[in-house]
Amino acid sequence: MAYTSTAILLTAEESSALEKNVRGAKTEQRLAFRSRIILLAADGMGTGAIAAQLQTSPATVSKWRVRFARVGLEGLADAPRCGAP
Repeated sequence: MAYTSTAILLTAEESSALEKNVRGAKTEQRLAFRSRIILLAADGMGTGAIAAQLQTSPATVSKWRVRFARVGLEGLADAPRCGAP
């Protein structure tokens, strides 16, 4: 069974917001990391290549690609968790 990566197509607004996240000095590192994944995916890199470049697992890259494709920029934020904050 062949695996195909989720295609990422960015609008100009999404691209500038992701670039801002990556370059921002006060951006949370997890948001900057997720933004980096999406920008590389939009440039046409495969999941394995992104994982190797960012030194993470392909499952992590795949998770954020799929979530961004479904939800957009809001999908890069942490999902709500159960229990008291």
